[in-house]
Amino acid sequence: MANITASMVKELREMTGAGMMECKKALAEADGDMDGAVDVLRTRGLAAVAKKAGRATNEGTVMALVSEDGKTGALVELNCETDFVGMNEKFKAYAEKIARAAVANKPADLDALKASEIDGETVEAVVADCIHVMGENTQLARFATLEADAVCSYIHMGGKIGVLVSFATEGVDTTAAEFAQCGRDVAMQVAAVDPIATSREDVDPAVVEHEMGIYKAQAAESGKPEAIQEKMATGRLQKFYKEQCLVEQAFVKNPDQTVAEYVDSVAKQLGGSIKVTGFKRFALGEAAEYATTLPAFGPAFFCADYGHVRDLKDKVPVRVSRGVDCDKPLLRAQWGFSCFGLRLFNAASVRATIIACIYAADASGAQTIAEVISWQKRKSSSKAERRLRARCIFRARRIRPSSLSRLPF
Repeated sequence: MANITASMVKELREMTGAGMMECKKALAEADGDMDGAVDVLRTRGLAAVAKKAGRATNEGTVMALVSEDGKTGALVELNCETDFVGMNEKFKAYAEKIARAAVANKPADLDALKASEIDGETVEAVVADCIHVMGENTQLARFATLEADAVCSYIHMGGKIGVLVSFATEGVDTTAAEFAQCGRDVAMQVAAVDPIATSREDVDPAVVEHEMGIYKAQAAESGKPEAIQEKMATGRLQKFYKEQCLVEQAFVKNPDQTVAEYVDSVAKQLGGSIKVTGFKRFALGEAAEYATTLPAFGPAFFCADYGHVRDLKDKVPVRVSRGVDCDKPLLRAQWGFSCFGLRLFNAASVRATIIACIYAADASGAQTIAEVISWQKRKSSSKAERRLRARCIFRARRIRPSSLSRLPF
């Protein structure tokens, strides 16, 4: 039997990234042959991949990467089992390698990305190697790419949120420090405020129709003439655009100007024109939420009669999280109103709206969306009812939206 020295183990570790004991056992099995030990580790790695495939991957990192010419960017979400691995620099290096493959190959979908090559190996092999080296199940959850005259990126909280923003430019040096700062600022805006579209023209017509339906129902409760109701609904829709469309939002660093105005001011400094054309935003864990969305629970649901929703009561857990007892009528209303304020553009907020419908309708006796909104907003001479609504608002701030991901639908 060959004598396995510490230097041999160290060399094999540096070559493969495997653990010390695994390297020692592989060298012993290969009788000291370095190439044979590498093959042993690769074989064991494939077995480990199959063994760990069923484990939940709720942590990980989001990686953003922009090409050297600044015209192509990629976002990648790589999931693992624990945040200890997700924060590990080796793990992030694997995510960066996959992002480089996405930038270089511009794949059409996730399967194409897995099949694409980077540094002489496929992305699927990179993920398998990550499982072997890091010792946890790892899944490539999703990716996105952007191509434009200029693309800027931003990573928030060490990989919890990743953003790409694309710009159309004319007569502007995109390598200038002022432009780089502008791109970073706009990307930070996306990370912080999470807009639903770049401009009002990019908003899904179904979402606009849904919002307008709610605003018209609210206006109808006022009892004012139809012409006034239409103006009220239109005004609220304009406010919706200003809150949800990136270029119309108040700039977080200077609320006195919009994002579009800030970008125009930078363009003026650089002697050209700059226009925000798109963005991509990944928040760690969103992919799992989207995967659980039920097709029946889309924006159109919100205009439906609450009677159709009450059948879902049995699917709502009595205790959702942190000891919140949803079986009590008061807390049902509190939970309902907390969820009522969430936007309906991802799986978690759609589930939240379903719960809001059930709880708020039960508390108010309402049957339609208009009745619930009216009950929430109306002035009441009843001290008990005012107290109920006040408690709803107070409690809403204490319920985390993240707990919604634990719901069974």
